[in-house]
Amino acid sequence: MRRRFAAGWLIATMWTVPARPAAVQTAGVLVVGPDASPVVQRLQDELAAAGWEVRTIPVARAPADATLERMMRMRRAVAAVVATDPTDGVRIRILAANGPPAERTLAMPDGDVEEAAHLCAVQVVETLRVARQAVEGTSPEPAAGERAGPPAAVVAPPVEPAAPEPAPSEPAARWWATAGPGFLWSPGGVGAFATFDVALRWHVWSQLTVAAGFAAPLGTPAVEAAEGSAELQPWRAYLDWRWLPLAGRGWFQPDLGLGLGAAFVRMTGTARTGYAAAEDLVSAFAAYLVAGLEYRALEWLALRLDGWVGATLPGVGVRFAERRVAEWGWPLLGVTLAVAAGW
Repeated sequence: MRRRFAAGWLIATMWTVPARPAAVQTAGVLVVGPDASPVVQRLQDELAAAGWEVRTIPVARAPADATLERMMRMRRAVAAVVATDPTDGVRIRILAANGPPAERTLAMPDGDVEEAAHLCAVQVVETLRVARQAVEGTSPEPAAGERAGPPAAVVAPPVEPAAPEPAPSEPAARWWATAGPGFLWSPGGVGAFATFDVALRWHVWSQLTVAAGFAAPLGTPAVEAAEGSAELQPWRAYLDWRWLPLAGRGWFQPDLGLGLGAAFVRMTGTARTGYAAAEDLVSAFAAYLVAGLEYRALEWLALRLDGWVGATLPGVGVRFAERRVAEWGWPLLGVTLAVAAGW
């Protein structure tokens, strides 16, 4: 009986589902859910066929209502369809030009997974059309036998009416400040030591960032030889450029890049007479390759893990009595775990 009712409902709604418009439409819908889900795939196909511009947020867990609404406004979407857990139903959230957002929850039909996903997607398309008209009052219901208008008539509520519309993948925050501990090692006779890294990063566009930063030593690695010993304090200042292959989509953001900068090493003798209080400051050019992974917990808060490999040119040598006893900076290996805040 339930299958018969679902089939009858589908036949009835097929008469009112708008046909694919000939022109490119501007009304956007966010589909939130795992890419591999058959429900998400069906939603993408049916919404695109009905003329909506579909933008997918590939996440396994549903974002909070406030986060979801910011995502919608940031991407100029008039509605969002959350299908992270279809067993609990599919949630539809619709923005209104005036007043609070409207929300609907549709239960998944029984039956085969593919068939249920198709029926649910068709219900979502029809619900979006009817609910949006009810919230906005954009147009009356079409008469019997009259084809409904395409969703192009729906106009997303502007965030800033005078500002040009950004690309869908433009980041929510353009400036990010990062700070956190790191670890630096050079296999030339100088021990590894901890650092504290601080950087300011600018999103030039959705797939390119530029950062300036410095790393201060938290320890003083020592070099010992027959003539004496010395403590080193390496400081590092840098600029780096990074490419983001995913262009701001999803919670995890990998990046690859190139960095250039300078290393400053302060060496202080700590051994017997002749080397005690001997001090030297050496500087060298530094270049490195870097790879990072960012977890975007919120639109303005993230956790970053960066690893890089590089070298100083030339390497910084440690000499006792004109004898080179160690070398620092050729190569350099480092890792940093930092918290990033955006605005």
